[in-house]
Amino acid sequence: MTSTHYSLYLNHANHRRCYISKGILRILLTIHAPLERKRRHSEDEDMSDAQPFPPRPLSDQQRIMPIPREATNLNAIKRHKGEIQQRSNNDSVLDQLASNDLVKIMLMIYSHHPELRQEIMDNLPAPSFQNAADAIKNSVKRLNDSFPYNRNGESRNAYTFSRVRVPLVDLIDTIKHYCQYFTTSHIIFTPTSFEFLNFATEVAHDLPDWDEQEQNVLKYDLYHDLNTFWTRAIQSAASKLREGETYNTQTITEWTKQLVYHNNRTKGMFSMALNEFTSRLGFLITPPRLEAPICKDAAVDNNMVRPVFSSPQVVGYADAGR
Repeated sequence: MTSTHYSLYLNHANHRRCYISKGILRILLTIHAPLERKRRHSEDEDMSDAQPFPPRPLSDQQRIMPIPREATNLNAIKRHKGEIQQRSNNDSVLDQLASNDLVKIMLMIYSHHPELRQEIMDNLPAPSFQNAADAIKNSVKRLNDSFPYNRNGESRNAYTFSRVRVPLVDLIDTIKHYCQYFTTSHIIFTPTSFEFLNFATEVAHDLPDWDEQEQNVLKYDLYHDLNTFWTRAIQSAASKLREGETYNTQTITEWTKQLVYHNNRTKGMFSMALNEFTSRLGFLITPPRLEAPICKDAAVDNNMVRPVFSSPQVVGYADAGR
């Protein structure tokens, strides 16, 4: 329906409502008009020769009776049922839509109705690790599908970059969006934050390296942001550790290995996060010191050697959930 047709429809609908309202008003005025009105002088002259008749009493059917309460309640019930039926019909229509169609509708509403954006964001469910990972994988697929065909293999020249720039930026924005959530949300456990950061950094490693150095700025900027996200997660873990949260030594060691690997692969671009980790959490994985008692018997002395750890072994959420 075009805008012109829609305007004509609205004008016709308004005229129809106005006509019906006027009709109802006439009926009400007729019913509630005074039963006796003062006659005009001309009417008195016309009726002067007529034989007067006593007024007839009104019958019960002619009397104005108030609307029974039962009828009012019945109308309210019918109206309520109609509203429920309408909501049910809307729900059934939404249930038949595919997820892609729902996403398109939500994006359209989000784009065209700024006043509803905050309410939409407040009602969005919190993403899980799997949801976020799937979203990033879908962005990776769109990036790979956007590469132009080349019989000699994928090229990394300026032309190819121009063809894949849009899905590449979309993938980077998706990574940063979910990293922001998994390092700031209070409902995310610390092991989950590090697990997602490791996954996101692995995806960043797989981004193409372009022939032109300035075209690699997007990837380098992403590494810089990931370094910041790792640092934030480390600071949060240290803060929760002071508040009583505990982590398994094996888990801490795994985080260290991952961070060292990412720093080496990027030639030091995660050095800030690695230094922060060493400063705040490094004491949890300090190598053990060996203390041996003084003993004359070498065999006994060897059996008595035992490691002394600088920090106690603790159990964290990651292990409790396994």
